[in-house]
Amino acid sequence: HPKKCMKSKLAALLALGGLILPFAVSADVSPSTSYIGSIEAPRESKIQMTSETVSFTIPSNLTTPTNDETPMTMPARAIFWMKNSEKTAITEDVFFPVTYSVGVSGDIKQYAKNVRVWVNGKKVTSTETTKSYTTYKGPTAVLSEQGNGYAFKMTVPAKRTIPVVVRFDAPVGYSYFGPQPTVNYLLASGAAWAGKINNALIQFIYPRAARASWVVQTPGSKPTATRKTVYGRAVNFSYANLEPAADATPGYIFLTPDQAKKEPKSTPQTERYSDCDTQHPENCP
Repeated sequence: HPKKCMKSKLAALLALGGLILPFAVSADVSPSTSYIGSIEAPRESKIQMTSETVSFTIPSNLTTPTNDETPMTMPARAIFWMKNSEKTAITEDVFFPVTYSVGVSGDIKQYAKNVRVWVNGKKVTSTETTKSYTTYKGPTAVLSEQGNGYAFKMTVPAKRTIPVVVRFDAPVGYSYFGPQPTVNYLLASGAAWAGKINNALIQFIYPRAARASWVVQTPGSKPTATRKTVYGRAVNFSYANLEPAADATPGYIFLTPDQAKKEPKSTPQTERYSDCDTQHPENCP
């Protein structure tokens, strides 16, 4: 199918992490960027990713990155629900694009560390690897790029939906818009799975009860969240009925716990409580 083929190719390009930035870049000082990606199929797959939840647990001592030598990290967990509607089991070679952070000086990369993978409740071996992508193919030149990530095998039994869990330590980027940390998520890298993603949830979990104003989506990044909610310590961004496009790379700017303490209590709030506890209990902190 031409549309799906193009969608898959664009997803591969986005999985490199640095091809589309959701913010302007200064000529003298570049912000650092931190990317995580949906797990990626090697080709058009018959397995559907029905939903995904990515949780960032913000440590109480997290500070805004100030230089390349002292990268900060935060624990992260991604849960992908994978559905096989076929009459036989399907095994796929899966690729998880690792987070990377371009340093403030723009000359180094900080990769995600301590990556661990579970398929249907069982821990599996994941191998750090590099993939090549064709980013430009013209009449006289072919440009290739390389992306780092972790490869593992996933088997989904017939007529079953199973969870795939990835835990890792995510490096924290630096926002161009102010002295706050930032992170970006590559929804586009999950485009090769069958059908739509019914729901994607990106959440930031604070050490104490959170407020909606503590986390905002980066101006200009796409797609725009269908709904933003607060549930206890978590600020949630939900995206419904997704068929990820090439620019599906929402970014987020968030306050550190110390910055959140200094926020005036009179700041208007837009928080609305989520029903994740009844519909998607795995989405709740």
